[in-house]
Amino acid sequence: MPSLSEIPHIINLANSIIGVSILAMPFCFKQCGIVLASLLVLFSNFLTKATCHLLLRAAIIAKKRNYEYLAYHVFGSAGKFAVEISMIGFLLGTGIAFFVIIGDLGPPIVSVLIGVENDEWLRKFLMMSVGVLIVPLCMLRDISSLNHFNAFSMLFYCTFVVKVVFGSLSMLYSSQWLLYVNLWQPAGILQCLPIFAMALSCQCQLFVIYEGIADQNQKSMNSIVAGAVNLCTFVYITVGCFGYITFCNTSLTGNILVSLSPSLLSKMVKLFFVITVAISFPLIVFPMRESINTLFFRKPSSPHDHIAPKTTIPERRFRGITVLVLCSCLMVSLIVPNIQFVLGLTGSTMGNVVNLIIPAVLFTHLITKQTNEKLMAQFVLLMGVAILVASTTMTVHSASQQVDKEIPIALQLQDRMEESVDVKEAVIAKPAFIDEDDAVKNDENEAALKEAVKNINKNMEVEEDSELREEQKEKRQEPAIPEAPDDQPEKDVKVFLASDFSAIAAFRSDVVLFNTRSIFTSI
Repeated sequence: MPSLSEIPHIINLANSIIGVSILAMPFCFKQCGIVLASLLVLFSNFLTKATCHLLLRAAIIAKKRNYEYLAYHVFGSAGKFAVEISMIGFLLGTGIAFFVIIGDLGPPIVSVLIGVENDEWLRKFLMMSVGVLIVPLCMLRDISSLNHFNAFSMLFYCTFVVKVVFGSLSMLYSSQWLLYVNLWQPAGILQCLPIFAMALSCQCQLFVIYEGIADQNQKSMNSIVAGAVNLCTFVYITVGCFGYITFCNTSLTGNILVSLSPSLLSKMVKLFFVITVAISFPLIVFPMRESINTLFFRKPSSPHDHIAPKTTIPERRFRGITVLVLCSCLMVSLIVPNIQFVLGLTGSTMGNVVNLIIPAVLFTHLITKQTNEKLMAQFVLLMGVAILVASTTMTVHSASQQVDKEIPIALQLQDRMEESVDVKEAVIAKPAFIDEDDAVKNDENEAALKEAVKNINKNMEVEEDSELREEQKEKRQEPAIPEAPDDQPEKDVKVFLASDFSAIAAFRSDVVLFNTRSIFTSI
């Protein structure tokens, strides 16, 4: 059991873990089944706690308090550069994803609240406004200053869990979920295991949290990591299981908020989710700022130099790096709002490298004896490589499948448009009924032309009447068309039966003149 002094750090670390991945849990549970998905989440729980233990253990052995310089101690400049680039890329992609989520969920709610049109300008304005509002939070040097904000975020996540559970009660009571829910689907392992592994990752924030605790030792930090990861595991399994049951008879996407029925409560949930994402953004800035600082400004003289326990970034550089990180994430999210493939590929490559592979490699190089910890490090390394290959393959494969689906759809739309144009042209080209009076104006052979026009119209009426009877049999019985009184002059001008193209009636006069000229020419 964690002590009372560890609870604020557990909340901070848990808030840095829970993010957009919680929205994808019902989808992953549907792909793998409830039992198999729960086992995969528990396995990811083990991987995260194992890698955090190995990383912190390696740092204590090497007397380093910084991820980048631990890699420099073991592998020199190449190791330090690999960690910095991987961490910056992974955290930058996560920050961009946070802004994209704000831009996707926020505008529909804000447009209703303030009564403006939901368009692209509102999306950009909201994203920039949130970016400005979180600047003071990102300028904080001590992560413990965010304890109250992180406590609010965790309270919302707990409320979200309660809503998902209560939303499934009607389906559970009806027992219909038994017909739709799967318990074991191995086909979804390859697609969902990388998501589960990255959903619980907190290795990038490990040293940031470690710097903030009073009693800095391996046991205390392991307790904090275990408490945060176990809490997030419980939240993921609960949301995934009950969310899957709630929407088991519908199609699920990677965002459960899209499937929520439109209501005031659903809008409030989306609004508070946007707020929690904004509050969580400084937890991404902290480690990214440190990586940028060590990459460009701090150069150790040798791999065995001991870095001071705590380092301080100069104030001007601190503010400049913070603004640079915020602006970079915001600008990319504004320019390229649809970046699922880019973010997926970034997470599957750099995320796996910095969260699983590098910690295991660092520990195996520092420990020469074959101990249980080293065996565990070798196992984590093997799983990290496997997940790296699997997740990258699935990301590329999913993207190619999406392209393959979009191309036939585009071709079908093009074919339908061409067919529509052909049908319209055919209707326009169809010989129109000819007004006898219009056809014989200013013509000397009036009697002969009237007789020819009557014959043409009579033949066309026979054809139209037969078609009408066939349509009435196949579709429905139409009410009889009232006949004109006998005392009114009968005209042979009829209406097209092609009701789908009623607008062609506007061109009737032109077609009449064209057909009249054709008759003149033939005679």
